[in-house]
Amino acid sequence: NRMREAKGAAIHLLQVAYVHRDQVALIAFRGGTAQTLLEPSQSVERAKRELDVLPTGGGTPLASALITAWQTAQSARSKGIGQATIVLMTDGRANVPLNTADVLTPSKQQLQDEVKTLAALVRSAGIHSVIIDTQANYLSRGEAPKLAQWLDGRYVYLPNARAEQIAVAISRNA
Repeated sequence: NRMREAKGAAIHLLQVAYVHRDQVALIAFRGGTAQTLLEPSQSVERAKRELDVLPTGGGTPLASALITAWQTAQSARSKGIGQATIVLMTDGRANVPLNTADVLTPSKQQLQDEVKTLAALVRSAGIHSVIIDTQANYLSRGEAPKLAQWLDGRYVYLPNARAEQIAVAISRNA
């Protein structure tokens, strides 16, 4: 259910981006690493197709997602795109380190420190961010709000938000 809500919100955001002639990239992060599914593009249809088959489940390589998003934003800037906003749909629970060869079983603190460091990199680059918390309220331990704080970004709790509310939160950062 939460993934369906997240995809619905993402599709709404794609429609808003199309109206504004914004470019959108799509990055999936699951398993061991983040993967760019769509480089910055104005093709809403391509983004929708990628979103429809977006894989879910498994580990959450949040550090890999942050560094991939940062690299994508930096690359877009080098091509003349002046402003970037990262929209992360996550529960905020990192459980896969950036370099899995370094540590066999990283501690929660090591994972948190890694994400916090990369969030500072994103923030210092002037990249806006919106964290859409997909965690079920009764299970939440506050990881997503903490991530939003580290990024100096906006926080939106998905189960209580409609797609339009999420679009408003993002446009406030744009």
